[in-house]
Amino acid sequence: MDVVPKDVPKGGACMNNYKIGKHILIEIISNIS
Repeated sequence: MDVVPKDVPKGGACMNNYKIGKHILIEIISNIS
């Protein structure tokens, strides 16, 4: 029972960080060009 609550937020946070990082990268690239 403990495993699921721990793993789900971790996976969600990982995806959110990836999306945010990708967004920031795109912002930086568009600012440079």
